[in-house]
Amino acid sequence: MAKKEFTFSDLNKTLTSLNEVGGIMEDNDFSEINSFTSMGNYVLNACISGDIFGGMPNNRSMSVAGDSGTGKTFLALNLTREWVNDGYNVIYYDTENAVDEETMSKFGIDTSKVRYEPVDTVFRFKHLVKKTTTKIREAKEDGYEVPKVAMVLDSLGNLATVKEHEDAEEGENKVDMTRAKQLKSTFRIMTMELARLKIPLFITNHTYASMSLYGKP
Repeated sequence: MAKKEFTFSDLNKTLTSLNEVGGIMEDNDFSEINSFTSMGNYVLNACISGDIFGGMPNNRSMSVAGDSGTGKTFLALNLTREWVNDGYNVIYYDTENAVDEETMSKFGIDTSKVRYEPVDTVFRFKHLVKKTTTKIREAKEDGYEVPKVAMVLDSLGNLATVKEHEDAEEGENKVDMTRAKQLKSTFRIMTMELARLKIPLFITNHTYASMSLYGKP
């Protein structure tokens, strides 16, 4: 007696009922890049996307790091301008009090398309991003047409933790061992949801030390 066949197609239907964003790769656009936004620099465009006319993908999170004064905020503002020109509304998370309306205007940015968010802690940043993505996702699920949104965090290295603030308030001088865990938690929560909603995130970060090939700074 021939056995009944349980095909991969049958399994796929079951898995789809468990995870609606999963599916056969040729039909699944979850991780598909639909467009690129120029970084304002042909070399960077080519390095990131393999095309001098490419640039930042519309559903990826990307970080650049460098010493103080190497132009990280310059890149963030260039990208903000190009995003706005591409029809995005940008949420700019500033941890350094580094930009203002005048600065953005000098970069040719339509500041009416930018929401400025000063943030000082990892928790505050995580909370704001999570609330934003939840609101957009719920609006889409309710049938609303949602705006194109992009995000900048300038910079990651300057985000403190609640514990650091509490220690400062109490006059304590302790090493905060929670920060790394909080940052990992933040990006575990954010990354897939941002990709799902096609919200690109550009992050700047500091480097504080470097090593040459010969082991000398």
